[in-house]
Formats: sequence, C-alpha cells, structure tokens
Amino acid sequence: MRELAPRLRKSRNTIRRALRDAGPWEYRVRRPRPRPVMDSLVPVVERWLDEDRARPRKQRAHRPADLPAAEGACGSLGAMDPAG
Repeated sequence: MRELAPRLRKSRNTIRRALRDAGPWEYRVRRPRPRPVMDSLVPVVERWLDEDRARPRKQRAHRPADLPAAEGACGSLGAMDPAG
C-alpha cells in the first residue's frame, strides 16, 4: 500500500478501502448542519429573491447589508458582505 499510494497519487486509506470493497462506492448524504441564525431568515431572503425576480434585470436590488437592520438579525454578515 505504501508503494501504491504515491504511484497512484491516492492516500493509503483510499487504497485500503478500494482493496476491501471493489464495488462502486456510494455517496453518503450527511444530515444538514444546524443554522440557528439563518433558519429564521430564510423566508425573508426567499421573499426578497421572489420580489427581485419580478423586477426588470437592471432594477434588481443587492441588499445583503440591509438584512440585520431590517429583520433584527443577530450575528455578523460574514460571507454575505462582499466588503467585509
């Protein structure tokens, strides 16, 4: 296995798994991670997206910065804020 790993550019665990189970591997879906802040805001974001889809393309809003102030969210903008 140590000789095969660098030659195939795979980890030893992957090679070990392939030797143990030669059949097609299945993708295992994990349960969704909890999102306590975003779960409460999903309906608001979906409503905003529906409103924006109804508008002409050049009049659509880009407003993730409005989210905490308008809806009383706690936490940071994180990935939603392109400037931050």
